[in-house]
Amino acid sequence: MNNQYRNNTVTINPKTYLKTLSLIHIALMSGILIFGLVALYVTPKNNLYFSFSNDMLFLGIFIFILMIVFMFGLVFKSILKQNAKKQSNDLNQSLIQYQTTLIIRIALIEGPSLFGVVVFLLSGNLIFLSGSALLLTYMYFQKPSREKIIKELNFGNDLILEFEKFEEGINY
Repeated sequence: MNNQYRNNTVTINPKTYLKTLSLIHIALMSGILIFGLVALYVTPKNNLYFSFSNDMLFLGIFIFILMIVFMFGLVFKSILKQNAKKQSNDLNQSLIQYQTTLIIRIALIEGPSLFGVVVFLLSGNLIFLSGSALLLTYMYFQKPSREKIIKELNFGNDLILEFEKFEEGINY
């Protein structure tokens, strides 16, 4: 009975693939947004302030994490290009690799953003919530689309045509 499930593959067409990626993206963004709004709501209004001079340790850590996030964005683009060259004719493997890379990229943005909200909860300094909002905006621009996938994976004409065939599925 175990062998019966090993050879089964799930067939997903590119339209479903894009919907799945978009759903993952929206879910991760929503978590940060809801947590940030709840944090803003539960923080007493008389404890709110916007200052660069207080909480220098947290501010330094937050800026360091922001720099790492943006550097990882560049690293992931080069990883995608290298993997696209290796798997230039295999659409399935390219899309699986893209999905994995996108989830990691978004998670690396989500982590510092959640850190900023937590530090805001602890300190009341709006600078951290602003940093989280900046990261949330950056995360929004990482939203997957057909054009981004084709561009980031450097699809040739044959893979673009294969990717655009919505009637046929892609086996995972």
